Amino acid sequence: MAQRLAWVGIVGVFLWVGGCDKKSGPGPSGRDDAGTITKKSSPPAPKKTAPPTKRPAGQLSEREVTFQSTGIKLEGTFTVPLAAKGGKKVPAFFIVHGSGNQNRDGEFTQGGMTFRTYLEISRALVKAGFAVLRYDKRTYTMKKKGLLTLETVHQLTAQQPIDDGRAAFDFLTRQKEVDTKRIFFLGHSIAGAYVKDIIAGKSVAGVVLVAPIILPYREHLIHQADVQLKAMSKVLKNSPIMLPSQRKRLEQTVQMLTKMKTAYPKVFKMIDDGKFPAKGLVIGVPLAFHKGLEKLTAGLPTTFASLPVPVLYINGENDMICPVDAVKKFEPILRKKTDLTLFYVKDLGHHQYTMSTNSFVDAVPAKIASWAQQIPKK
Repeated sequence: MAQRLAWVGIVGVFLWVGGCDKKSGPGPSGRDDAGTITKKSSPPAPKKTAPPTKRPAGQLSEREVTFQSTGIKLEGTFTVPLAAKGGKKVPAFFIVHGSGNQNRDGEFTQGGMTFRTYLEISRALVKAGFAVLRYDKRTYTMKKKGLLTLETVHQLTAQQPIDDGRAAFDFLTRQKEVDTKRIFFLGHSIAGAYVKDIIAGKSVAGVVLVAPIILPYREHLIHQADVQLKAMSKVLKNSPIMLPSQRKRLEQTVQMLTKMKTAYPKVFKMIDDGKFPAKGLVIGVPLAFHKGLEKLTAGLPTTFASLPVPVLYINGENDMICPVDAVKKFEPILRKKTDLTLFYVKDLGHHQYTMSTNSFVDAVPAKIASWAQQIPKK
């Protein structure tokens, strides 16, 4: 059974080609960040759904909230430990999304099952004594309200998720349960490209980077495809026991990734030569968004090492979206920051579930909580 789950998981990962965020094309469930269904990358309809995470009885209080960002009102869930209801102020996290048209729970579909990364992390952190704000992504909200059209897609920019993250921080500063001297940024995947601008001028106590992008945008896309192709080729070669349907899906995804890897340089050259259609989508996002991401992802190792607050950097050793080898390449730069902690996790995929059993890894929020508890109040 475990072996079969491993196959299911690895197929699911490769269907998220480019899934490190709005930048990388199809995110979880084969959707790009604009909410568009990408035909080649869309997995089949889920066959089953994992049971929702149960609310721990007597441990937390949740309320639905809204807050204003640039040009849009965002919706989310604010969760606090019950201890905060007695007047005690507690430290807090705000979670900034990774790729795709995601809701506040960070839902994604893999191997026919639905998982909720941010909900899992949130509940564990609240149990450890932290308040957490998680919110629906701008594009998710737009689609939910029928506002996501071809016209509005081309109005999306890389500045908007930065504005949304800053608005999330501001929301926390207004909550009576929150110790405003101990608010932490928690960003997943592409959120690493936004962190510097989100926390600029804000009294953030620390930064948690969960599987962040670290390579320049274009280099990341090609490297990601290389890593995935090598892993899939190894699976196809060394795994004689596989359902025909699974083998077919892997072979089709190998073909798709190969085509994408070949297409990347051509697309980039068209952009550099000014020949890319103004209303075209670059791997699922508008041209202006693409260019914004190129700027934001330049020199990220130095950016992370220069952040003015303590940093916890988490990466799974089985991450096929933001591969760990890229992180280790830049370790000398990252380790120049004496208050930056690197935490590698075996068998961990990009969305904080194991590749072998599709289980959420409790060690991730446990590490986040223990690290944050040691950060002194400003």
